[in-house]
Amino acid sequence: MPFDVPRGRRKLTRCLGTDETTWDAGFVHYLHDAPAERGTMRLRPTPDSLTAKDLSYAATLP
Repeated sequence: MPFDVPRGRRKLTRCLGTDETTWDAGFVHYLHDAPAERGTMRLRPTPDSLTAKDLSYAATLP
């Protein structure tokens, strides 16, 4: 699937904030370098299995 720069920017701004000048240079290059030249692509991992555990507990009152 080809890399979508606007979508990548939206996802990165959720974690890194909207001010790209404060981002690590690796993230900035990730967006602004030519995706076709670098081979940048979006991945969607699909797990082979899923494990769910109930970690709830009964609260005790003092």
